[in-house]
Amino acid sequence: MEQKAEIFDVHITHLTGGGMDCDAEGIFHKKILTSLSVVQPIHGSYSVKIGGSGPFVIEEGNVFVAPPNVTQEILHRNGAGQRMKAHWVFLDADINGEYRFEDLFLVPPVLRADYNEEIYRLLTHIRFPKNYFEKISAGYRLLEILTADAQQQTNR
Repeated sequence: MEQKAEIFDVHITHLTGGGMDCDAEGIFHKKILTSLSVVQPIHGSYSVKIGGSGPFVIEEGNVFVAPPNVTQEILHRNGAGQRMKAHWVFLDADINGEYRFEDLFLVPPVLRADYNEEIYRLLTHIRFPKNYFEKISAGYRLLEILTADAQQQTNR
């Protein structure tokens, strides 16, 4: 019988953020990224397929998560005023020096709305930190939120 890994060390190896504020109505992206993506539309919405799942409609303020090395299909929809504004974080983490985060945790593609406001603040702190410590602590808190509803996988 396989067992779940006991977690004694988590190390963020990559943490970067980005954003957009433009007329994006109908823009379609199909991509595969090498990092875990956490994305939140602030104004406007997305229609998203992640791997074989979806489509999911991600309304303003909601959050979608895509694991690395999985196809993402994203259709952008403007909000009022013909604008779409969104922000995101790309994140990689090692666990116990032996696993990648996504090897041990299967995160739902759409997070519960309870986290929307806090994730907004965390993504902002990662994108525009006052200092390194604010950025990295926001990254670790984001990982904690992602694991709250995740299914922990067994050791591989």
